[in-house]
Amino acid sequence: MATVQSILDKAELLLIDETNIHWSEDELLGWLNDAYKVIVKLVPQSSVKRISYTGLTANKPDQDLPSDSIVLLGMHYNTASGKDVSMIGREALDSSVSGWYTQSGTGDIKHYVYDALNPKLVWLYPNPTINTSVEISYSFVPSNADTTGDCHLDDTYVTSIIDYILYRAYLKDSATGGDSNRATIAYQAFLQTLIKE
Repeated sequence: MATVQSILDKAELLLIDETNIHWSEDELLGWLNDAYKVIVKLVPQSSVKRISYTGLTANKPDQDLPSDSIVLLGMHYNTASGKDVSMIGREALDSSVSGWYTQSGTGDIKHYVYDALNPKLVWLYPNPTINTSVEISYSFVPSNADTTGDCHLDDTYVTSIIDYILYRAYLKDSATGGDSNRATIAYQAFLQTLIKE
């Protein structure tokens, strides 16, 4: 696993600023942490948690996803019974089970409705009971890194992170009369490396 310091060192080498005269290490570290957020937004599977989703509100069809979630990637099964949970479209559920959102829970979730336009919310059918829990996967933004630890994303994203740091460094320069073409080229390289992931 790549260390944060090794990523910053590579960025400094490419910026021809290994002694941090032009861009401070704190600045570069801030852009590395920004890169985490942008990468996870563009490639949700780059940072995934799989948990038992407990604490559901009984007899309530709409449930808030964990506070650190960005996008729900899947709801797999009921943790108590092991029974599968499948994703279904809202229209399909409406047409097959009239008034489904008011029906009392039975203990097991059969279906979930998820709309990426409202990514922090999921609808469950039937309504959960007090002890209902399901296994879910979701993307999340890793905590901010510091220079003493490892990168919080897989090593396959190191090049993307470096390209993003270069983009931000050159963008800062272009704001003070520097070469904006370098920022554009670095950002295009960043996007290209993500497409290849």
